[in-house]
Amino acid sequence: MHDVAVFLAEQAAQLYAKAAYFQLFGEKRRGHGLRELLGALARDLEAQGYAEQARAVRQFVVEYRDVLVMLEDAYIDSRYGEASYDEGDVSKAVEAVEKLMELLEGVVRDVVG
Repeated sequence: MHDVAVFLAEQAAQLYAKAAYFQLFGEKRRGHGLRELLGALARDLEAQGYAEQARAVRQFVVEYRDVLVMLEDAYIDSRYGEASYDEGDVSKAVEAVEKLMELLEGVVRDVVG
């Protein structure tokens, strides 16, 4: 059930990113692509004067790009195709999502208080 685990990791990351966006800006963010969501978050943080936090989000996207692509593919493949993931993929996905949650928690704490 590795495919389900990777899909659920993607869902957790997507919902967490949307929740952080809502906490920071009081607006619902639409879309499903993790890189798109995180890019919008970084852009809007920078526009509000939070350059350090925006830089941290961008750095995360660069560092975890391959895993974010895998997670986005898992979202799409769960609806339109068949995905095949292994235990290593699950570990990478869960680790990245945990790091993302820590990062976003810190960003929200820095900005909102």
